Amino acid sequence: MLDQGLIEDNITRIGAEQEFCLVTDNWRPSKKSVEVLAGINDSHFTTELARYNLEINLDPLELKGKCFSDYEQTLNM
Repeated sequence: MLDQGLIEDNITRIGAEQEFCLVTDNWRPSKKSVEVLAGINDSHFTTELARYNLEINLDPLELKGKCFSDYEQTLNM
């Protein structure tokens, strides 16, 4: 990647990833990640290795100005 110039060196970006577990009413792992993803219908969400885990990946932003406020607004949508 370095040889091909694929690593940016003139800008600083920030990104975020949050993993979470799905549980039942009895706090046991819920294996419904595929069904939940279908209901969410948002490309920022993806499955993890286990059927009870999901992950949300926020788009990278340039680390400047109000980037943290922009992330908060995105998460509250």
